[in-house]
Amino acid sequence: MSSDSLVFFMHGKWSRPNTYVFKALEKLLISKNYTVKKLDMPWSKYRNYDQSYDDALHELKTKIEEHQRAGFKKIILIGHSLGANACFAYQSKYNDADAIIAIAPGHRPESLFGNNQYQQWLRIAKRNIDTGQGEQLISFEDINSGYKKTFNIMSKVFYSYYCPTGLGNMTSAVSKIKKSTPVLYIEARADKVRLGPEYVFFRLPKNSYNSYKLVESNHMDCVKVSKNLVIEWLTDLKK
Repeated sequence: MSSDSLVFFMHGKWSRPNTYVFKALEKLLISKNYTVKKLDMPWSKYRNYDQSYDDALHELKTKIEEHQRAGFKKIILIGHSLGANACFAYQSKYNDADAIIAIAPGHRPESLFGNNQYQQWLRIAKRNIDTGQGEQLISFEDINSGYKKTFNIMSKVFYSYYCPTGLGNMTSAVSKIKKSTPVLYIEARADKVRLGPEYVFFRLPKNSYNSYKLVESNHMDCVKVSKNLVIEWLTDLKK
């Protein structure tokens, strides 16, 4: 797994493809002869949720197929925060990634059951969808590691990311993964959104290469701190 392997990076919420978060790992992967593609996801600072979660994953599927036709045989998904969530959501739908590296996974819409404001936004969005007005804009206050930001996005897009039983629910997503996919699951000890291995990792389909690592880092630096772990794990996959 290297020269014929393609790595897709998926960034976190409000971030961007060229984020500093991936730079150290990207450089190391390229030095090991991996081809790296950095995706601009709909939750980036440039796109502001311009596409539903389902459409985002379909867009990724299309890109993967394009590169497979170009000769790449192994597809590796690496995601940080919401990008890690997307790795599991993608595999739950398409089951064709060959390896997943989930770093500091984030975004848990199911945790918002007790948040009255989010429940109100969800009810409004669902009503709009059910009455054929899914493109009606809804204003909501997004939360990211304690920071807040207001967005005006289509009701169907909001619902796709924040429905508690939807694609963003990682425990539900991993239960739908049929392919025994090797997963490296990395969390940071100082990460406020750390879930522990019980929440998602222990629910993954069994694979002898599955590995959970807890590193001394915070949420944003977790990728950089984990770069050597990632390379070591990918090297083991080739044996």
